[in-house]
Amino acid sequence: LTSLAIYELGSVFQPVGATGSPSIPIGNVRPDVTTLDGLYDSVPAQPWHVSAVFVGPVTTKQPGQTAVPSGLGEAIDAVHAVATAVGVDVEIRQGSHHAFHPGRCAEVFVGDVSVGFAGEVLPSIALSLDLPRVVSAFDLDLDALIASAPDHVVATPVLVFPAATQDVSLVVDQSVPAADVRVAIIDGAGELLESAHLVDDYRGAGLDENQKSLTFALRFRAADRTLTQQDATDAKLAGVAVAASRHNATIRE
Repeated sequence: LTSLAIYELGSVFQPVGATGSPSIPIGNVRPDVTTLDGLYDSVPAQPWHVSAVFVGPVTTKQPGQTAVPSGLGEAIDAVHAVATAVGVDVEIRQGSHHAFHPGRCAEVFVGDVSVGFAGEVLPSIALSLDLPRVVSAFDLDLDALIASAPDHVVATPVLVFPAATQDVSLVVDQSVPAADVRVAIIDGAGELLESAHLVDDYRGAGLDENQKSLTFALRFRAADRTLTQQDATDAKLAGVAVAASRHNATIRE
């Protein structure tokens, strides 16, 4: 088995501080309300989480095409899928977590509330579990997501015209959050842009030490016509122009 995507839904235990064990009367004496409250308060929080792990290639090796390994993009796409199912808009920001690779970790927010992490697992952890070096994963607090969901989720209209997809890679300073670059692209691209997802955060050869390359998968669609690739390109470049103005972003060649 060389390629696997698996998820789990369940409760986790999150003790906060010292919980202790309240003394409970023995025999046939019913504990009073204060004692019962203390007992309930001593139980660690047990929110429901949803987590997933992605191992192996997204597409296999084919004639003229190398295999594409799963990575940060797959984990973030899955986060967006969960959030969409719940009816919540999430924001992906650069994050830091001891289990994830530095620079390839995203923290997931609903407003100002952190609801989880996604990214590529540290190679040392992956190898200790007898997994390939590149393993991506996410973990979301499902209770927090659902608590942020609206009472009613309004479905988006079903558009009959096909979408046009393009990717764009932008080089920015490492201090610039990917979420801010994404917002700039959305603001500039206009109403034809249906979605913009971060699929890669690259740092390394070919870039300056303080730079990173952010790759976004863009999907364009119109309600009244089939878009041409030129339509999509024009909208993409309009988004790039706003990202350049706000964050000095440049297209990575």
